[in-house]
Amino acid sequence: MLMNSEFTLQQARLFADRLRRDAGPFRESQVDRAWRLAFGRPPSQEEFKSALEFLDRQSCQVKAQAEAPPPSGGKRETQPSVAPEEQAMRSLCQALLSSNEFLYID
Repeated sequence: MLMNSEFTLQQARLFADRLRRDAGPFRESQVDRAWRLAFGRPPSQEEFKSALEFLDRQSCQVKAQAEAPPPSGGKRETQPSVAPEEQAMRSLCQALLSSNEFLYID
């Protein structure tokens, strides 16, 4: 419920916006900043690499969905135009906000 709630989606959008403001346009800097804000630490090398790979895959998926024809007999849903890279970062932020490390304090 938390991961796909409207509140979490809104917070993920705001989080991604903050990353762009704080870290600039470079996704590597944004990923580092995301970990520091969400978890109070830098990402491990494995987390950093995994996040960058996720952003690549997610961007490609968003582009493919935008270019795909609508289902037969159906209409394409109209959504505000968001760059695939921005949508990918929002998805990463959504995952971070729903992670166990973010939700639970040791």
